[in-house]
Amino acid sequence: MNSKTREVVGMKKTLVFYRGKPPHGSRTDWIMHEYRLTSSHSNPLNENWVMCRIFLKGRSEVKRKNSTSSSKVVVFYDFFAEKKNNTDASSS
Repeated sequence: MNSKTREVVGMKKTLVFYRGKPPHGSRTDWIMHEYRLTSSHSNPLNENWVMCRIFLKGRSEVKRKNSTSSSKVVVFYDFFAEKKNNTDASSS
């Protein structure tokens, strides 16, 4: 929301990932926040862009039991990193 004009400039959508198919799927701890501009703030080429943040939500019960600190721990996964091969290329 624009603080000067009190006009909505964007939207945030929260999506939760499930394992399996409906109606018997189980909820995972993976969350995606999707951010987009409202149509009044889109560009003149009529292109729609979104920005997404995907993260692994920590379970609050586990955090309370394992730590006395109230700080949040954010875990990042690099999905584009090359996988390391455990086999030795010099041996035959």
